[in-house]
Amino acid sequence: MRGYMSWEAFDMNLFELVKSQLGDDVIAKVASTIGENPAAAAKTLTGGAVPALLAGIVNSFGANENGAARLLDLVTAGKHDGSLLGNLAGALGGGAQTDAILNTGKSLMGTMLGSRGDAVTDLLSSFGGVRRSSASSLLGMAIPIILNVLGKQTRSNGLNAAGLFGMLQGVKGILGSIAPPGLGAALGMADLGGPATVAPAPVAPATPAPMPTTAAAEPERKPSIVPWLIVPIAAILLFFGLRSCQDKETAAVDVPAMEESVVVPEVIAAPAVELQGDANSAASQLLAFLRDANDASVPRTFVLDNLNFATETANLDADSARTVDDVSKVLAAYPSAQVELQGHTDSSGDADKNRELSQSRAEAVRQALVDRSIAADRLTARGFGADNPRSSNDTPEGRAENRRTEVVVTAK
Repeated sequence: MRGYMSWEAFDMNLFELVKSQLGDDVIAKVASTIGENPAAAAKTLTGGAVPALLAGIVNSFGANENGAARLLDLVTAGKHDGSLLGNLAGALGGGAQTDAILNTGKSLMGTMLGSRGDAVTDLLSSFGGVRRSSASSLLGMAIPIILNVLGKQTRSNGLNAAGLFGMLQGVKGILGSIAPPGLGAALGMADLGGPATVAPAPVAPATPAPMPTTAAAEPERKPSIVPWLIVPIAAILLFFGLRSCQDKETAAVDVPAMEESVVVPEVIAAPAVELQGDANSAASQLLAFLRDANDASVPRTFVLDNLNFATETANLDADSARTVDDVSKVLAAYPSAQVELQGHTDSSGDADKNRELSQSRAEAVRQALVDRSIAADRLTARGFGADNPRSSNDTPEGRAENRRTEVVVTAK
């Protein structure tokens, strides 16, 4: 039986393992797909998107082995087994497979980067000299690549949670050297986790040597009666001191011993929530976030998948019920969570009407959750129209991505 390997057993760190998959043939296909110069695409993907996502993964999953285990669960549940890497250039060359990869990556953006996805996208666009929509697409492509690298290591080398935790710690040590300028600020991380600087041990100040003293001639003293009084006084004090101690000992014996009360902390199990969607669904990601007591970073955004409206209306279609059901189950299990439903449209048509439509759609989702017994005071609704696009409105794919409803957790 194959034994599990520690992270030191790998020849390359996680960044190098991912980078090794991004050869010239892959970059050429990616650049052609997004319509960017290969050099700019390479810089944005390898030098920007991959380090940014690794930093986000370290921040979200690298605190301990439990976090690493959750990441491995995500890899397994999403079937990121490394098979994508067999023909990565072909998979990213356009078409249905590329669209599926992008959809998977963008559905996991909130899991990897929290609420900082837009800030990181802006940074990468400026860093690599590419369009914002291209930077967003490169982030979406990079996520499945990273997960498939981990899946390949799990399948081929027996990588377990302890080994992955070690790999993440290794990445943490080099983030400062591979991250593009400004990444820490974009991620809201004061420290990207570079190598710790060991301060020199403080040197204790030298103790000055005692100065020699010169005995002074003392004047002749007359005999005193004090020494003769010391002995009887000491005897009297000793007698009463012994009596006092004996009284205290007697009193201590007479006091009954108090039983020590031992308080056993209550262990609260995470509520069981059965969802209809898969492990990559927005509801599943929302559930994982609310379950993680160590992750207090809010706001956190989740794009609702499989949620659609009739054209130019706020009427949810029949297939959207499953998504709303799953979100309501998660919110019911975590009654302290506060969320905002945010509606967005593409840029087609009148801006004011788009804003009104997005507001109506956000309110429709809010009402659907209230109808499923989620308290109304936990939910707010807000429409942005076309003000916050995630992709370019110049293509049908980009417009489809921009038409969306988001759940934003404002308090856990």
